[in-house]
Amino acid sequence: MDMVEKWGRLGFIVEKKLSVDGDIKKVFFEVEREEIFRKDIESLQNDATLDNLYEMLKIAMMIELTTIPPYLYAMYSIKPGTEIGDEIRRQLRHVAAEEMLHLSLVANLISADDNPYSIPRK
Repeated sequence: MDMVEKWGRLGFIVEKKLSVDGDIKKVFFEVEREEIFRKDIESLQNDATLDNLYEMLKIAMMIELTTIPPYLYAMYSIKPGTEIGDEIRRQLRHVAAEEMLHLSLVANLISADDNPYSIPRK
């Protein structure tokens, strides 16, 4: 229940570029949820362009990718066979499926034909 109650305060692992002795290296940091999304979305909303839409969709995809595993972890950590446990597992499975739907919708928008960033068809 702590995870549910404190969900809004959970951090995310994000990739950042770090300069080490003149070399740029990719590293991973844990950041507060509000720190990354509030700052990025506010700066992107100030200049509403198609390029910014693409950046916001990437943020949306990252949000979806970070929400699915905790739901599945919670679902599989509940032992089946009790009425309340089975109902909670069913609800968690439903939420995880909805998050997967959101992820696929964002991915579809990113790869839409009119998007200059889409992968060319062969």
